Amino acid sequence: MIRLLTHPLFWVITLMPFGWVESVQLGGFSVNLPYIAALALIGVAAITPAYYFGATAILRHYGIWLAAYALYLPLLIVSLAGSEAQGMPFRQIFFSVTALACAAWIAVDHDRSRLLRSAAACGILLTVIVIEVLARRVGLSWLDAILRFITSGDLDFIIYGFFRRVFNAAGGEDAAAVGAAAKNALASAVFTAGVLFRAGHQTNGRDRIGVILSLLILGLLIMLNTRSVLLMALLSFPLAGIISLTRRGQISLARSVGAILITAIAVTGLVLFATSDNALMSTLADRFSFTDASAGSRFDQLGWAFGRIETAIWTGSGYAEIDGHPVHNLFVGAWMHAGLFAFILVTFFYIGLLITWARFVAQILMRPAAWTLPLKPEWVAVLPLVPLFRVWLSGDAGHMNFVEWIAISAFLGVLAANRLAQPALQTPGLRTVQI
Repeated sequence: MIRLLTHPLFWVITLMPFGWVESVQLGGFSVNLPYIAALALIGVAAITPAYYFGATAILRHYGIWLAAYALYLPLLIVSLAGSEAQGMPFRQIFFSVTALACAAWIAVDHDRSRLLRSAAACGILLTVIVIEVLARRVGLSWLDAILRFITSGDLDFIIYGFFRRVFNAAGGEDAAAVGAAAKNALASAVFTAGVLFRAGHQTNGRDRIGVILSLLILGLLIMLNTRSVLLMALLSFPLAGIISLTRRGQISLARSVGAILITAIAVTGLVLFATSDNALMSTLADRFSFTDASAGSRFDQLGWAFGRIETAIWTGSGYAEIDGHPVHNLFVGAWMHAGLFAFILVTFFYIGLLITWARFVAQILMRPAAWTLPLKPEWVAVLPLVPLFRVWLSGDAGHMNFVEWIAISAFLGVLAANRLAQPALQTPGLRTVQI
């Protein structure tokens, strides 16, 4: 327990859901709690020799497409210089460096399963407790929010009357109203922590605690009303089950592919099904009909962005907003801001991550013996899904946030650890060590 509490990666994962808590002032700079943990992780990693073994393993196998993103960021710095978004590429640099540090630690740590599961559990538990404490300061509680939502389906109360008041309570009485970004980041963090918890299960038996936790997280995601994360959750849970059944030989590979397709259709039907007699289901149906203002604005953004791209295809036209927001798409945003080469680089990065994920899923399905770690590969396969999906429609011009980078780092770190655990695949000079 002492080792866990002094492990910097433990605190990065534990504090991952707390980006909305009031920032800490350090030397005149405002720093969020997760970023403080990330800075500590980077600092410790920089003076720990074992870290370089892990970093070398990550870069050796995935460095080509990671380098594409690294080359994209200087282009973005130049294109956004002097604009109100000039800090955007520097955030991405910090996030990506943190991700490399996390991945390297996971790759070489001998007790990664207990570390991931414990940190994820602490992060989720602390999130629930802190929100309850802050809610009581403004005369509310989790019970009030849950009962109100179940009986009336009133999302406006949940978002503006409950979560927004809680977020602002963390920032002081004069804090500005917290926008959708804080809610979306919290949803991503809670879901990612839940996936890490499930991935860290070591035994061959059923993870009953994990199942209960997954159901609770699903309920919280519904309340947070983050459509993209909720859709990924609804697809991820059955996908993990199908992979697990296939690996155990309970269904064939061909049937697993069919089951995945049926699951996708079933989830779509579940989302669209609603009756006007039930307020909760009616609210969810309205949200997932994709006819709301949020969905409509995405299409307006794309048309506007393509118009700007046509005027500066090669070099980009710099930072711009429509209706006070940047375009919510990484690929279109990169092209509009920094030109065609920037678009090619982020596309190469995305395709590299997508191929890495697809190859991993194919390997654990067709060669179960290739997986040697005491982790659940079906849940490891879920980790990159939210980042892969949200770059198409998330804020900050589609760039991945802190949580989504942590999800990618955990995925790559575990893949590298599995390689290092197999003598035939080990790179000379690399080994798993106790940190």
